[in-house]
Amino acid sequence: MTIEVVNISKIFKIRRKVIKALDDVTFKIEKKSIGALVGPNGAGKTTLIKILSTLLIPTTGDAIVNGYSVTREEKKVRESIGLVTVSERLFYYRLTALENLIFFASLQNLSLSDAKKRANELLELVGLSEWANIPYMKFSTGMQRKLALARALITDPPILLLDEPTLGLDPLSARMFRDLVRRISREKTVLLTSHYMKDIEELAEKIILLKKGKVLVEGTRETLKNYLGKVV
Repeated sequence: MTIEVVNISKIFKIRRKVIKALDDVTFKIEKKSIGALVGPNGAGKTTLIKILSTLLIPTTGDAIVNGYSVTREEKKVRESIGLVTVSERLFYYRLTALENLIFFASLQNLSLSDAKKRANELLELVGLSEWANIPYMKFSTGMQRKLALARALITDPPILLLDEPTLGLDPLSARMFRDLVRRISREKTVLLTSHYMKDIEELAEKIILLKKGKVLVEGTRETLKNYLGKVV
């Protein structure tokens, strides 16, 4: 249930230009803990999440997710993770929250009755039971993010990858989402990316600070504060 990143680099070639998005990144997140990737835009946070979820292949290096290699055992990795991104295109706009979850649960080879049961369990878990029969198009950003988390939990994966989960949320919705993640993380390993210090301060047990694809510092919140105090 751990996440171990080993010497990962990622190079993109765009219009004859070489961009090194990640440069020899190494770190480890222990099981049933919350880790956070922080850093400015372009630091490589989302690129790393995409590699850990097998959406991108590293140029060099590897990562071990729940005991499986992202370069050699992609299917096993995908079965081990739940991914939450800020994309609004995760769901069918005209379907209700319940219908959406039933549809995606059925794609995981659940019977219709089991899919309905799992969908209702997840809606209750994320606090959306009252909105189960409301079309997704009428959901607020906070509700959309909760539903995305519910979808990521359909198969009860041991690892959650959350890419900017509170981006665009008002303070109250962000706090409610953090509370939800904190509750869920008691039984799961979580790695999130965020620009917001509130997310880091309230959730992260281990922090990896990235800049231009390199790890600047790795450690606890106190480690990060000490580092930032020295460079400011």
